Formats: sequence, C-alpha cells, structure tokens
Amino acid sequence: VLYKVGESLLALLTPILPFTMDEFNLNLPGKRKENSQYLGYPSYREVNEDILKEYEDFKLLRDDVLKALEEARVNKVLGSSQEALVLISFKNEALKTLFNTYESTLRNQVFVVSEIKESHNEGVDYKNAQIEVLRHQGHFCARCWNYENEAIVQKDDTYLCRRCHQVIHDE
Repeated sequence: VLYKVGESLLALLTPILPFTMDEFNLNLPGKRKENSQYLGYPSYREVNEDILKEYEDFKLLRDDVLKALEEARVNKVLGSSQEALVLISFKNEALKTLFNTYESTLRNQVFVVSEIKESHNEGVDYKNAQIEVLRHQGHFCARCWNYENEAIVQKDDTYLCRRCHQVIHDE
C-alpha cells in the first residue's frame, strides 16, 4: 500500500517538485523510467460502492455517539471522550451487523473512546441507536490515555493497556 502511495505521489508531485521527485524516483524500489518527468499519472480505480455505503452508515452511528459524548461532557460525566464507556443499543439490524463486523479495538479507535460495546439497556434515544455514556472505571493507560479494566502495572506504578504493553515490550 505504501509503495503504491509513493509511486502515485511521485507522478503527481513531479510537476511541482521536479528535482526532489527525481531523487525520490531514484530511491524508490522497482523499475520505472529514469526521469520522473516521463512518468504518466496514476490510473484511476473504480470506487467500491459497498465500502462507501458501509462508511456512510458507520458515520451516521458515529455522529450519534459524538452527540452523546458531547452531552456527557456538558453534564460533567466525563472530561474527555477517552474516559468514556459507551453502551449502545441499535434500532437497525443492519447497523448492528456492521458494528459487530469490526473488532473491539478498532471500534474503540474509530469512536475515540476507551470502550464501546453493544448493550440491551435503554439509553438516550438518538436517530440510529439508544446510547448511554458512562465514565470508564478501569485503569488509565499512561501511553494512549485510554482506560482499560485489565491494564498491566509497570515498575513505576503506572498502568499500560495490553496493546501499549505489547508495543513497548515487543511481544
């Protein structure tokens, strides 16, 4: 993916930065014309409509969650979205299926919260779901600033979430 991005940027930026792109061309692996001035523009790929539809649906859900987070901030339930535990009950089966296709870590990152999970409790009613925002009761990760129930204690008595611990200790 990064190689394709580099190759595309090479062709697109050549008219603006010709000397820099010539150097980039010489250092980018693969076989191309020696002079970046002779490269053609990258080819256009058709957009996958299914992925766009999924993205739009997910964005609708995210908008509802952002509204709920803002209301929680105003009501002093939390200061930052990363302090949040979001419980969501879906009105639409298609959104529920879409939500469950992604792993929990990715969902947490997309919604920028410590934890978001499906619940059957009734929360505040929004367009696509009923959402309840609570302050997360887990341990604060000193690296990513998220809260997690199963954080790992470090030598300096700070906590790291499992993901950050794995990154730092290269396990």
